[in-house]
Amino acid sequence: MAIDISSDFFAVDELIQVIYQGSLKFLVLSRATRTAWTLHVALDKTPRWWAGQWTPHDVEAFLGSRREPEDVEALADSLGEMFTKGELHVGDWSDDAGAQINLTLGPTAPRPVRISLTELAPADAAAFATSMFSLIATNAKEYKCRMCPAPYDLTSTSSASDAPAPVATSSSAVAPPPAAAPPSPAKAYMPYRTAAEKRKASQSPVESTKSLPGTPQKPKKTEDMKVAQLERALADEKRKHSAHHGRTSGPVSELDPSIERLIQEETAKAVKKLPRRGPGASLANPSQKARKYQAVEFEDSD
Repeated sequence: MAIDISSDFFAVDELIQVIYQGSLKFLVLSRATRTAWTLHVALDKTPRWWAGQWTPHDVEAFLGSRREPEDVEALADSLGEMFTKGELHVGDWSDDAGAQINLTLGPTAPRPVRISLTELAPADAAAFATSMFSLIATNAKEYKCRMCPAPYDLTSTSSASDAPAPVATSSSAVAPPPAAAPPSPAKAYMPYRTAAEKRKASQSPVESTKSLPGTPQKPKKTEDMKVAQLERALADEKRKHSAHHGRTSGPVSELDPSIERLIQEETAKAVKKLPRRGPGASLANPSQKARKYQAVEFEDSD
């Protein structure tokens, strides 16, 4: 079976590598066409290029007459792995013009591949360099015209090409899906409430109302105020009654019976609500014990 280099040597097509030998730096390019596998070598910072190739006849000579179709592909895969790993060596190196050098793939392999290189004329070297720049510029269009694309550009380009294109349907065109409502501030910041806010949330409505700073508190001496108001109202009624009958004072029994009865009922209710004063309680505050004072004793001056 005839060897088709373009398909059988696909593993070494459009490869590029840099190798270092001492203080020298070489650039190596690999191309596979239908008729030959071609290698180009350039010396860095110089206009000098060398070229060498393998034809189907060279491949048959290397593999032998009893080769199998799988042997050609296996050889190409092995050469591609050597190339990408940088297992390359420029042999018989000489900077003389027209010197014959060679490129060895797998110099430490059991059976290395050695290809002879011939230096190109300056015009041919320039033409080849221009064709390589044209290829680089064409491929750079996929990465926003970057000669050296960043890893992000490679990832975004591959993900964008692999993603399936959205298919427009009648339902999606007429009624787009509603946007999700943003979370309410209370729910968004619920985990970050302070201890005071948590305590306030656990209180009952009555307790929370009492704890508000603006809520008026019921005075402690409300019942005392009611008794005082009733006493003042009783004194006013006495004065009115005395003025009506021309006397300075009069017994309570001479007042209007309905008024007297109302005053007595309210007074009794107020007195019942007053806290009872226990033994030893304070006169000013019956709910608290009275303070005890110890008499100060002075030593006799004698």
